[in-house]
Amino acid sequence: MTGSGQRGYDGGRRFYGGRPGSGGAYRGAGGKRSSAGRRRRRKKRVIKAVIAWAVCVVALVVVAAVTFHLAGYLTTSKIRQYRASGLEKLERGNYSEAIEDLDLALEKAGKRTGFKVDVLSYRAEAEYRLQDYDAAVYSYELLLEMEPRAPEYRYLQSLCYSQMGKTDQAIDAYQKGVLLEAKGELAPGKEQALMAAGGACVDNQEYDKAMKFYSEAIKDGMGDGQIYNQMGLCQVAEADYEGALDSFNQGYEILVTDYNLGSGVLPSQAAQALKEESDADYSLLKELTYNRAVAYEYLHQYDKALALLEEYVSVFGKDEDAQHEIGFLRSR
Repeated sequence: MTGSGQRGYDGGRRFYGGRPGSGGAYRGAGGKRSSAGRRRRRKKRVIKAVIAWAVCVVALVVVAAVTFHLAGYLTTSKIRQYRASGLEKLERGNYSEAIEDLDLALEKAGKRTGFKVDVLSYRAEAEYRLQDYDAAVYSYELLLEMEPRAPEYRYLQSLCYSQMGKTDQAIDAYQKGVLLEAKGELAPGKEQALMAAGGACVDNQEYDKAMKFYSEAIKDGMGDGQIYNQMGLCQVAEADYEGALDSFNQGYEILVTDYNLGSGVLPSQAAQALKEESDADYSLLKELTYNRAVAYEYLHQYDKALALLEEYVSVFGKDEDAQHEIGFLRSR
C-alpha cells in the first residue's frame, strides 16, 4: 500500500516537471510559447492601431468632402437664387433691383464662365432698358472678353451707341460685328443694330451714309420692308422722289407677299391679316401706305396720291396729316 502510494507521489512529481529548479521540458517549452505570444499580441495591437488610424483618416476625408460639397451646393444654390430673383425683377420692369441681384450672382460666380455669360447678358439687357447705355456697353465689352467671336455683342453695343446719338461709334460697332459673322450668318440683333445705326445717320442728316448701310444690308439678304421704307425716307430727304417711290413700293410688296397675300394687294385687304399676326408689321403697312401716297404727290401723280390716302383713312382711321393732304389734293 505504502509502496503504491509512494509510486503515485513520485509519478506526480514527474508530471509537474522532474527535478526542482531544473527548468524541465514544460518550463522550457512554455517559455518559448510565451515570447511568441507576446510578439503576436503586439502585432495585433499595432494592426488594430493602424486600422483605427486609417478609419479616422477616412472619416476625416469623408467629413471634409461632404462639407466641401455642401458648401459648394449652398453657394451654387445661393447664386442661382440671386439669378432667379434678378430675372423676376427684370420681367416686372424693376431694372435697378434686377441689376443689384444679378451683380450679387456675378460676385459669387467664381470661375463659372458659362454662368457669368448668362447673368451678364441679362444684366446688360436690364441696363439697356434702364437707358443706362454706358453701363450696357461696358457689360457687352465684358461679354466680348469671354466670347470674343460673338457678333451679337457688337450689334447690341451699336444699338446702345445709337440711342446715345453716337453715330460714329454705332457704325464702328456694327461693322465690327459684321466682320465677326460667318458667311451667310444672321446674328441676333444685327437687323435692329442696322436700323438703329441708319436711323442715327438720318437724325444727323447723313443720308448718304445711311443709304450705304441699307444698300449693304440688301446685298447681304436683309432687304425687308422696314429697310426699304428707311431708304425711301432718305431719298425723300434728298429730293429723289422717284427713287423714294420705288423703295416704298418694294417695301410694300415684300411686306404683303411675306404673308402670301399676292403682289398688288390693296392695303384694305392686307390690313386684317397683318393686324391679326403682327402689330409691328401692321404699323409698317400703315407707314408704307402713307409714304407711297406722299411720294405720288411729290411726283404730281395726284389722282394716285388721293386714292391711296382715302384708302389709308378708311383702313387706319383719320389723322391730321392725312386729312390735310386729302384736302389739298381735292382742291386741285
